Amino acid sequence: SRAGIFYAEDYGNPITVASLQTALDEAETASGGTVYVPTTANVQISNTSVKIPNPVRLVGTGKGGTLPTFQATSTANVSAMIENKSQDGTQGYMAIENIFIDGNEDAGAVVTVGLKLVSVFSPSYFRDILVRDCSGDGIRVTNASGFGSGPLLFQNIQLINNGLDNFIATGTGSNIALRMYHIESSSQGTGKAGIKLVGAAGMVQMAHVLSGIYIESADATADGILLDSVANASIDGVHYVGSSTGLAQLIRIINTQAGVGNNAPSGITIRNISMSGASALANIIVDTAHGVTVT
Repeated sequence: SRAGIFYAEDYGNPITVASLQTALDEAETASGGTVYVPTTANVQISNTSVKIPNPVRLVGTGKGGTLPTFQATSTANVSAMIENKSQDGTQGYMAIENIFIDGNEDAGAVVTVGLKLVSVFSPSYFRDILVRDCSGDGIRVTNASGFGSGPLLFQNIQLINNGLDNFIATGTGSNIALRMYHIESSSQGTGKAGIKLVGAAGMVQMAHVLSGIYIESADATADGILLDSVANASIDGVHYVGSSTGLAQLIRIINTQAGVGNNAPSGITIRNISMSGASALANIIVDTAHGVTVT
């Protein structure tokens, strides 16, 4: 490999979790670099995740196809398929581009999260990613040991039929931008959402931008976008395509974490919302009784 450039095929063909991890770890040892993997590599994940070190990029090469980059086996039982390697607040820059994650739920795989990010504190980006059919969440951003996350940029992300939240960010002080999201859901459940942002008690989530969001749902119990105890968020450009069953709410803004008068959510901007389809009358619900303000 050239300096800073690593090709997964050089470490084993067919590519396995172990061989890919060797390439990623070598990039880390080299003080960072880019690991290239074919977008249709169909790396089989059964009992361990692929861990992205710091500061390393994982990039899919070539056009996507019917084969995913990563697929859970029918007997898989994993907490995550892809995750950051250092989850103690020391994970800095990382990036993932042009990959397809298949949770393979219909075949019996148990995948808690497709892509899990814990306490990634330096500016990082994730783009051109498809996550589908995980039994749990599609993408989850959270914090450990009191460390915040972000800023994180997610761009051109497609989340399809993940069993719980398609995208969820929880914890303190996260700075997240979601742009060009395509979300399709058939069955998630009450309290779940296409996009969910949840703050922690006494500390609301900060500085979120959601723009260019397309939501297509056939789950009458789940929300399109759910903000709970979140501050300084902008929702700009959401199109909802309804079905005969529709959504519980298109946008729900509540305050269950911070408490009345304790950093209550505020500074929420909502604009450019459009709807079509059989259940286009989804509502926007604001919990004004618990201090939520919308501008």
